[in-house]
Amino acid sequence: MSNSPKCEERPKRPYPDLNGSRQPGIADPQWPVETPCYVPEEKRAGYVKDFAGRVDTQDWITAIFFDVNVCTRDDLKTLLEDLSKYARKEMAEKPPESEMDLWIPRPDSRRVTVTIGFGTGLFLSAHGDDRFGLRHKKPKWLREMPKTEVDDFEPSEFISDLVVIIASDADQVNDSLLMELHDGRWHDPKTKKPDKRLTYKRSVSGYQRLDYRDHLRVADGAANLTNVNGDIDKLVFIRPEDMEPAWCVDGSYLLWKEIQLDRPLFESMTPEEQSGIIGRNVENGDIIPGKGHILKVQPRRGDHQDILGVRDEERRFLRRGYIFIGNDTPVVAGRLFFSYMRSLEKQGDWAVQMWQSAPNFPTTDYGVDPLFKSKVAKALSGGYYFCPPNAAQGSFVGAGLFD
Repeated sequence: MSNSPKCEERPKRPYPDLNGSRQPGIADPQWPVETPCYVPEEKRAGYVKDFAGRVDTQDWITAIFFDVNVCTRDDLKTLLEDLSKYARKEMAEKPPESEMDLWIPRPDSRRVTVTIGFGTGLFLSAHGDDRFGLRHKKPKWLREMPKTEVDDFEPSEFISDLVVIIASDADQVNDSLLMELHDGRWHDPKTKKPDKRLTYKRSVSGYQRLDYRDHLRVADGAANLTNVNGDIDKLVFIRPEDMEPAWCVDGSYLLWKEIQLDRPLFESMTPEEQSGIIGRNVENGDIIPGKGHILKVQPRRGDHQDILGVRDEERRFLRRGYIFIGNDTPVVAGRLFFSYMRSLEKQGDWAVQMWQSAPNFPTTDYGVDPLFKSKVAKALSGGYYFCPPNAAQGSFVGAGLFD
C-alpha cells in the first residue's frame, strides 16, 4: 500500500493506493510493515513502534455532506459514475508547476484521496420509501445513528444521502474541491451552468498536527490499529463470510462525530483532575488503571470475553482523527473523528452504547464517559455511512448496486 523510496533516495511519506480493491482514504496512505532499508539502524526500533503498518493520515481533511437530487435509478447510476470519474481525476492529478519550485521542491504526489460514503437515505427515505429500488442491497448494519447519553445533538438532523471525504497535504486543494462540489462545477468546471444533481447540506474541515495532539494537548491514536499483525485487514473491511450483500465486500462502515473540546475548562483543572478525566497521566503519559476516558471507550482486559464471547481487541476500529477551529463566537474548537470498521453492530455500536454511554461499565455506578460527563467534550454532530469498495478500472463506486 505504499511507494517505498530506493535506499539512496530521501525517504518520502507513503502514497495512497489508488488501484486496490478498497477505496483510498480509509486505510491508506500506509507505512510499510517491513522496515524500509533507508531507515538508519539507530531509528529502526522507533520505526517499528511508531510507523510500521500504521496509516499516515494526510494533513488536511474536508467532509462534505449531500443529498441526491435525482429521481430514477438510472439517473442515480449516472450520477455515481460521474462522481467516481471526478474523484479518480483529482486523485491522479500531479502537483502543478509553480514559481515556488525553486525554493520548495515540488512533491511527486498530492496524496489526495476522495472517499465516497453512502447514507441510509439512498436505500430508504425518512418515510420508509424504497426510493431507487435498492432496499434489498442495503448494507446490513447501515441505519440512522442512534442518540446516546453522551450526544448533544439529534442524529436525524444530520442525515445525508452521501458524504464525500477529501484528504490531502494542502488545505488549498481541499478548499478548491469543496468549492467545485458546493457550486456544482465538479462535473465540468468550465461550464457556467451548475450541476444540480447534488444538494449541498454542510461541510466540516480539520487539520492534523505532526505530534497528533488535540486542543487539550493530549495525543490521540497511540493505540490505533496497525497492519503489523493484519489487524487493519481483519477489523476494518467487510469479508465474504460476513453475511452482507456481495457488493459490500472490501467496503467499510464509517462512524463519524464532530466533538467540541472546552480547553479553558480543561486547563482550569489540576493535573490530577485532568489525568483522571483522560485516564492517562498528562505529565508522563502513563495509563491510569481503572478510570478515565481511555479505558472507558477502549478497555484493555486481555483475554477477557464479554457476554457474547467477544474479546475487547476484536471490537477495535480504525480512527482517523483531525482537529478543527470554528469561526463562531466564542470560538469552537474540537476534534473530528472518522472511524472505520467491518461491523457497526460489533464494533462502533458496542463501543458507544455498551461502554462509553453505559453508566455501569466497567463498574457499577461508574457513570458515562468522564470526558463528556465533565463537560470538557460535547458531541455536536455525527452519523453512519457505508463506504463501498473501490471502483474497478472502467467502473464506479457503488457499481454493485446495479448488478
